[in-house]
Amino acid sequence: MFKKITLPMLAMLALAACGAPSQTSLRAAPGSTAQGAVNAVLVTRAEALFIAAVCNKRGITLRDTNYRAALTRDVRNLNQQGFTLPELDKAAKRAKGNQQLAKAAVARLKAKGARRNDPASICAVGRREMAAGTAVGRLLKKN
Repeated sequence: MFKKITLPMLAMLALAACGAPSQTSLRAAPGSTAQGAVNAVLVTRAEALFIAAVCNKRGITLRDTNYRAALTRDVRNLNQQGFTLPELDKAAKRAKGNQQLAKAAVARLKAKGARRNDPASICAVGRREMAAGTAVGRLLKKN
């Protein structure tokens, strides 16, 4: 199950559109580079996307089902944090298709107790993330 994770096309990160920050918008860690910030956002969203894909019929889904709009809000938030749109565009292009980011998301899920071919363990991770109010948990909701 884990080996099939791929990141969606991410070129839309370069798009900056109007939109108010929401609870599903992610922020960069203090001192991050544009590349580090983009990578962190993508890994976090990949974790949530995977949990939602596995657990959709088990009571967990994405809070914001419009992935493109969510990424656009992330770009806007990163821009408001001081990263320029050209920096973010360059970082998004480098991140596009980067399997290391998918591997990082898988490693984080495994570290949190998710096991291959075990939806119950993956959904348990999702429930714990939501209960703890983590960045991944804020991207999910009970359905």
